[in-house]
Amino acid sequence: MITNFENITFELNEVEQKLIPIFVKALELKVGKSNAITNSEIIKGIKKAYGIRLTGARVRKIIQYIRITGKVERLIASSKGYYISNDTQELKDYIESLMQRAEQIELLAKQIEYQKNKL
Repeated sequence: MITNFENITFELNEVEQKLIPIFVKALELKVGKSNAITNSEIIKGIKKAYGIRLTGARVRKIIQYIRITGKVERLIASSKGYYISNDTQELKDYIESLMQRAEQIELLAKQIEYQKNKL
């Protein structure tokens, strides 16, 4: 759970946990950027098939769980959506993007810490 975002980053509930195998099966079919699936497509599909309403944040939480636990390997995301990549360069680029985003978050945290200490 992330501080100040508890209402959207809380642990997966029972319903969401039951959706994990469904997500995994669907995501395993999404090999290559041309087969990517967007967050909104996932939300619509789950609502239509199971009558379950998910928010974008909860879909991201489920996807994060799937990625962290290795249930779907090489699952990356782009502006096209989520998909499995078998392209080494694409995976390297995605890793670099993640590292750059983490660095930017760390820089921002340090700057806010500095500003706080000036109070």
